Amino acid sequence: MVERRSPRRHYKDTALQSWLAAVCERTRAAELVLADAAGLLVAGGQHRGAAEELAAEAARHPRAPAGAPLRITPAATAVVRALTWDDEDLLLIATGEGACAMAALEEAPAGIRRILA
Repeated sequence: MVERRSPRRHYKDTALQSWLAAVCERTRAAELVLADAAGLLVAGGQHRGAAEELAAEAARHPRAPAGAPLRITPAATAVVRALTWDDEDLLLIATGEGACAMAALEEAPAGIRRILA
């Protein structure tokens, strides 16, 4: 019998990175980034520099209503969802087509919580 869970990661940063990439692929979101409230990149992003910019800019902007698109940079519109884990405020940022980005924001938190637990 083949163990289906064999690709599990023992390191949380690698596990988060893999989870966010899998959610992007499934939902067809362009980018999915997890940041802390100060705008520091926690995980995600196919291109580290762009992910760090998304994280920093999302933390700088006033909070939009839940699910409302937020213009992060002239070239990027993102949807940001606030999460709390262990008294830490986190930001989950998705870019891409509206429905795809929203689907990613709906799917990703459950896996993030499992990994951080």
